[in-house]
Amino acid sequence: MASNTRMVRCAVFSAFLLASLSIGASGLSSRPANPTCIAQDRPVTASAIDTQRVFPQLSFTRPIHMSQRPFDDSDWFVAEQRGLVYRFPNTADPTTAQRSVFLDIRGRVDDSANEEGLLGMAFHPNYEDPDPIKRKDEVYVSYTGFPSRSVISRFSSSDGGATLDPASGVII
Repeated sequence: MASNTRMVRCAVFSAFLLASLSIGASGLSSRPANPTCIAQDRPVTASAIDTQRVFPQLSFTRPIHMSQRPFDDSDWFVAEQRGLVYRFPNTADPTTAQRSVFLDIRGRVDDSANEEGLLGMAFHPNYEDPDPIKRKDEVYVSYTGFPSRSVISRFSSSDGGATLDPASGVII
């Protein structure tokens, strides 16, 4: 499972890298060369990059974040800018098509502009800790809300970590 996870992470990183490189004049291609970052004797060309879609049966609308729980690589979590977070199993099976809603805060999120919406997500370091005293089934999210303002909220799970309860949201 560890090598599959590593392969998936490399594929995800490669996809984000390729997307960044294809932005055009406003993206990485317009920045000046940094000789401390890439050795001059080994230039990187677009033809040297190869990507592979890992989960071809899954698609997302404006995804902004992909992560796993601390110390648990059994699931992936993808946050969409519009305020949805999905959960799906981390499997080597390319036909994986099952996903479930982990958190839905679309009613709180203002994603009307390009740089607005659900902007980030982080699991509490003790999320689903086996020690019930240390355990904190909490997730922190950053988003723009109504009226136009930046918000950081904490959400908790009431079903053992399967989902987050939108009503549990506490603005920090």
